[in-house]
Amino acid sequence: VHDALWGWRVTVEQTNGRTAVYAGLHTCAVLIGQNVTRGQALGTLLERIPCEAEMEPHLHMELYRDGIAQDPESMMPE
Repeated sequence: VHDALWGWRVTVEQTNGRTAVYAGLHTCAVLIGQNVTRGQALGTLLERIPCEAEMEPHLHMELYRDGIAQDPESMMPE
């Protein structure tokens, strides 16, 4: 889904029951309903995410379990 404030947003339903939302993409490299694999490129980054323009280029990530927001950083490997 493309959004004027976030760029392209891709939602991935993970096999562990979580849902991950990635935003800040300039291009989208996947289609709705497509299966993706770990490490697969979802698209390319925007130079600046319009609603986070003061920040350096980055991928915005949201993580949910049963519709409840989770802290993605707490689930990242060291």
